[in-house]
Amino acid sequence: MYYINNLSFAKLIKPVLAGVILLLFLLAVACGGAAAPTEEPTSVPESGGGQAASVEPTSALAPTTAPVATFEPVASEISRSLVIVSNLEPNHLDWMDGNAGAGTEHFRNSFTEPLTQRITGSSELRGLAAESWESVGGDPSHWRFKIRQGITFHNGETFDANAAATDMNFINLPERGMIYTEAVGGPHEVIAVDDYTLDIICEEACPLAPTGARFTLFAAPDWYTNAQEDERRSTFISSGPFQFISWDRGISLKAEPFEDYWQGEVVKFPEVSVVWREEDTVRAAMVKTGEADWAYDVGPQNLNNVPNAIIGESSEVVVLKINSKNREPFQDPKVRLALRHAIDCETINEQLYDGLGVCRGSPFNDKLTGSRPDIQVPHEYNPQLARQLLEEADYFNKWPDFEFDVMTRNGRFPRDVEMFEAIAGMWVEVGFKAGVALVEPTIWTNHYNQNDANSPFFGVGADIISWPHGNETGDSWFSLRNILCEHRAGYGCDEFLNPQIIPSAALSGQEREEKLYELWKYVYDTGLYPGVLELPIVYGVSDRLDFISRAEREVRWDEQMKWIE
Repeated sequence: MYYINNLSFAKLIKPVLAGVILLLFLLAVACGGAAAPTEEPTSVPESGGGQAASVEPTSALAPTTAPVATFEPVASEISRSLVIVSNLEPNHLDWMDGNAGAGTEHFRNSFTEPLTQRITGSSELRGLAAESWESVGGDPSHWRFKIRQGITFHNGETFDANAAATDMNFINLPERGMIYTEAVGGPHEVIAVDDYTLDIICEEACPLAPTGARFTLFAAPDWYTNAQEDERRSTFISSGPFQFISWDRGISLKAEPFEDYWQGEVVKFPEVSVVWREEDTVRAAMVKTGEADWAYDVGPQNLNNVPNAIIGESSEVVVLKINSKNREPFQDPKVRLALRHAIDCETINEQLYDGLGVCRGSPFNDKLTGSRPDIQVPHEYNPQLARQLLEEADYFNKWPDFEFDVMTRNGRFPRDVEMFEAIAGMWVEVGFKAGVALVEPTIWTNHYNQNDANSPFFGVGADIISWPHGNETGDSWFSLRNILCEHRAGYGCDEFLNPQIIPSAALSGQEREEKLYELWKYVYDTGLYPGVLELPIVYGVSDRLDFISRAEREVRWDEQMKWIE
């Protein structure tokens, strides 16, 4: 993360110098007063109530420590309403039922209080609703979490192990379509041992369970059980620092601080409004004119069009999810590799993203378990090789009439349509009959979930579906599910790969790393699920707001933002 067009140093230091001069004066005139105690430097704890994200199971109970606020509170903290502008309005607000929409990551964690969370600016885990966790007896299939006492839901219901177990067993149901189960590591049962002790017991070893617990977006269980579906989808009652006020569809979502939040009421933002604008230039203009204080991803082309541009990591890689399961031509690895060799990623990155992205060979970045340098090297841009591969596959004789589209959504990330139009044009140049299908989010989701019997496109899916695939688990196994034959969103069905994916989830340590790399090397060499470009995120920030980004898309207003004037 770094700042561009930031406040001048002089502007920032002036009030500090004034305070120092005043302090020296008061000390000089004081008579016989005791020396002021030396203030200990503020620092983020090493564990923060949890343990470092790792595939290694642990048998030691993590220390019970409350998270430390990112920003040190001061007595004269500024209090002012906050306006957020994001890219996409959610389809619904029921965060315990499937994907509410790509834009919700930028604000939903301000409403919820998951068991664990990464420390801002780090990949290390800390406890939120859980104050500590351990593997029971060193068994990586059995995890015990100590629930933090004193947490209540926004409607007054008590958050304890019973509430957590109710919600977690609900979102664990396959029909809910949540990423939670896969992030934990597979099928499991959640048991309340007592009021503040919670066990996750997996069918197989699940060394990533503490990391997967980040995706526990709890709702008040009594309310959720008794509410009608329309109410569940239009409001949300959780236990985070902010509580829901209203959602005026197409206009805004409003929130206010939860006065009984266990870490204290967030007084700096008495009201928060979230609005949506698909066009990145419009989002940038809103920050520039003061209509909004913070904008999600205004894109590199707007670096100089906002008071402050903060470049953060997204963990998102634009991928090509090639339907080798239901499209015969794409079952040939030479055809799939020809698709990737036809793409000039470097030119796309330079012309559309000012070179701020990173071209990738795999659908995740280089920080994940199972990633090694050789599978992160982008497939060479070589149109001649792409044509040669198609000739070797006898593509033009076998499938002379085959036409296909890459399916995407408008506004998912800056210049997304331009990217896919460029890619389709590159495919046409090597002989493919290719185009772009731009669809609404709900239609995209139905195509994406081609193995879901409830999808109108069950067993059909899209030809190629693309989006910025995010993997915040720290482990590449989570990405493998996209090519698992039985997965609701599986687009691959490879005879060699498929039987090995589920068993690899139970491995740990070096054995896990080596196996995941082996599987991804096969994927890389056969073009089953190629990555294209790791995207930068350019946040547009007002000159009166300070913002610290995470190494992912999630944002918590109370921790990452504060007024500076």
